[in-house]
Amino acid sequence: MNNENDKKSVSSGLMDGLIKMAKKYRNVIVLSADFGQRIGVEKFSRAFPERYFNLGLQEANMISIATGFCMTGKLPVIVGFGNFWGKAYEQIRNDICLPNLNVKIVDISVGIAEGQYGVGYQVTGDLACMRALPNMKVLAPADYYEAASSIETALDDFGPVYFRMSNIEVPCVFDEEYKFYFGKSQILKEGKDVCIFATGNVLNNCLNVAEIFEKEGVRVSVVNISSIKPIDKDLIIECSKKSKLLVTVEDHNVVGGLYSAVSEVLIEESPTILKKIGVFDKFTESAKGSDLYKKYELDVEGIVSQIKGFLKNS
Repeated sequence: MNNENDKKSVSSGLMDGLIKMAKKYRNVIVLSADFGQRIGVEKFSRAFPERYFNLGLQEANMISIATGFCMTGKLPVIVGFGNFWGKAYEQIRNDICLPNLNVKIVDISVGIAEGQYGVGYQVTGDLACMRALPNMKVLAPADYYEAASSIETALDDFGPVYFRMSNIEVPCVFDEEYKFYFGKSQILKEGKDVCIFATGNVLNNCLNVAEIFEKEGVRVSVVNISSIKPIDKDLIIECSKKSKLLVTVEDHNVVGGLYSAVSEVLIEESPTILKKIGVFDKFTESAKGSDLYKKYELDVEGIVSQIKGFLKNS
């Protein structure tokens, strides 16, 4: 786990898993919002040219077209930039979730990790929107292998699924033996002083944070929550009873994202104080993701600093 030398993009894992499943299910098709080579979609188009449809930047129409395909027995996977799914929210709600159709939606370039594309492309509120839709499952894979396994699980399952991920390369936390399950999370590191609930791109940073604290005598647990909805209530409750300080870390607005999801579990089942690290309900700037992570303290140093502040004031 946490192999710094094995770096791959999360989106490429999803594409490789998708190609594997397309060989198994002949009704799998891909609808792309003009992504081309950016996330490896061309690999699918070369393998299954008759099952690939580049529809351009028309997300709302893509949802309606996917709905039509689904009604004729196809299994559509839609790939697009997340912030533009907002234009199609009505169609996602009424055309996919309301009738509970078997359509999978992939959101690329989420959070501020790829901030160089501009504020208009930075997706920091998608978890809040998608979690609120009945029938929609919401996933945020953390690395290549989790993305590959999660798309396999989703295509074996029935109903709408929303994937949130980025196209940046991150160290692989898991390996080819990893198996994703809806509603299940994993404790990747054990500790009784602090418990970090992490999701998506920031998971590897949190593992490095735990190693830094360990050298200072502070024991830190790191929990990977890739299944945001359904969420692993039992594991969250278990961790809340073991650690002195609980913290969520996410490349997302702290309103409606992982912090909100974990808080909802704790307030009902195991009331305790939960601290949050993320994007604090604001629009950021157009800049490299690494620079934005540093400014908004989502890099290793920033997370360490914030947790030390929580510990000091606890």
